[in-house]
Amino acid sequence: MTRVQPWLYTKPQDRKRLYFIMRRLGEILRIGAILAQPFMPVKAKQMLDALGVKPSQRYLIDAKWRADQDYGSAPRSPYYKPPTLFPRAEGQKSESSGSKIRKGNGKGDKKPVKQQAGKDAAVEKLTTAT
Repeated sequence: MTRVQPWLYTKPQDRKRLYFIMRRLGEILRIGAILAQPFMPVKAKQMLDALGVKPSQRYLIDAKWRADQDYGSAPRSPYYKPPTLFPRAEGQKSESSGSKIRKGNGKGDKKPVKQQAGKDAAVEKLTTAT
């Protein structure tokens, strides 16, 4: 459940609340990216770059609330587009089997997926026979 819905703060009098929410979100992302560096170095670097965190402010000691007050303040080109860190997997081919990744509506029901003939089909027959 989402209690805070920043996309609803569209009026000028709501701007202060919107900035408060976005600043907190930025802090959460910054700290999370710093803590993720040992496990996901490439993605964490991309996220910190997108947030505008200086390389000198990416250490564990900087993973404190409001430890870095300057990130995101550098001016950027209006044509700057941050990278897509985690693209959607829907409709892509699975690397191991070549079959499509299943899609669902989030309520547990999945669309049927075509199985390849051979090993996948034999496994499917074994699991459905028992």
